Amino acid sequence: RQRADAKSAKLVMEQNRLQAQGKIYELERLELEASQGDEVASVASKEAEDVGRVLTSEVNRLLVVRHEEWLSGMKVLASSFKEAAGERRAIWEAARVQIVGSAVPNA
Repeated sequence: RQRADAKSAKLVMEQNRLQAQGKIYELERLELEASQGDEVASVASKEAEDVGRVLTSEVNRLLVVRHEEWLSGMKVLASSFKEAAGERRAIWEAARVQIVGSAVPNA
């Protein structure tokens, strides 16, 4: 885009001088270069916008995928915590039964 702008600026600066000197062919060449530069810049801009759209959609897609994976991981973690809590409860219950059972005097 910068080259296209530079060629357009050069055309504007040289236009009056070239007309006064009768260098119409050189003026036409500069106009053609400026026009081609604008076309190339326009295509490049469109391609950049397309790449930006694809990149944005990919980022959003990955956001959804990672969120689903995170939720799945949290469910596994919660299940593991629940299982571990059940095991600890069973250990404490067994210990309580042993303590209470041994504290009762034999009659």
